[in-house]
Amino acid sequence: MTKKTKIYINLILVIAIAAIALLAICGIVLNVLGFKYIKADNGSKFIGKMSDGVVVEGTIFLPDGTKAKIDRRLGTIEYSNGDKYDGEFSGFYRNGKGYMYFAATGDTYEGEFENDKMSGMGIYRLADGSSYQGEFKDGKKNGQGKYTWADGSFYEGAFENNRKHGYGMYLGADGSSYIGEYKEDKKDGTGTVKYANGDTYVGELKNDIREGTGTYTWANGESYTGQFKNNLKHGEGVYSWPAPNARSYTGVFENGTIVIEDKNSEAPKENN
Repeated sequence: MTKKTKIYINLILVIAIAAIALLAICGIVLNVLGFKYIKADNGSKFIGKMSDGVVVEGTIFLPDGTKAKIDRRLGTIEYSNGDKYDGEFSGFYRNGKGYMYFAATGDTYEGEFENDKMSGMGIYRLADGSSYQGEFKDGKKNGQGKYTWADGSFYEGAFENNRKHGYGMYLGADGSSYIGEYKEDKKDGTGTVKYANGDTYVGELKNDIREGTGTYTWANGESYTGQFKNNLKHGEGVYSWPAPNARSYTGVFENGTIVIEDKNSEAPKENN
């Protein structure tokens, strides 16, 4: 090894040691001044000032690349995408009661937060005039709540993962309604449907359609009690006519039509 090479290596070592020492000094100074680096379980990172173990102000780096400025003294978090939070904190998480504005949609949320997510009771208002008031869990509608559309229609009942799921009631602005069971946002189970034209259905439904056993009553008083498939009378059933010409027909139906086993017989006229 030449003398020149040794001098070069020594110089690099000196520079490296000096850089490490400088970084250590800077770290000590920043620590004395209260500046910290924290990485949370959800992947978020915080760099900023703390006092007695409490976040005072700094920058949050979210897993999706969004940055945010937190200021505990003002009670705010301002995000790089335009979102803004006013409320309570735990560390640099939204925790407790607060108000959130979502810049991309103009939607707002006012209520409880837990571990940086909407959790607990709250009101979510959409820019189109619709709203949801009720229970949240992990940022989604979960539990009991009421969703109201801009036209005044509403659903009140059980939610799961942002969907109507369980027992609930829907009332439409057009006068239609449904009281019964839902599954993943669809009428599914047993329930009572009232249509805008005055017809009603009480019975089983599957994936938003009449499927199974039930009773459909038309506004003119005629009714059918029996089996349904794909919203149509299908299977065994009884079709009834009201007074003054009250009578009934018991038999088999297929795709909404009476099946006549005796070809010499004439099918009575009925609604589909």
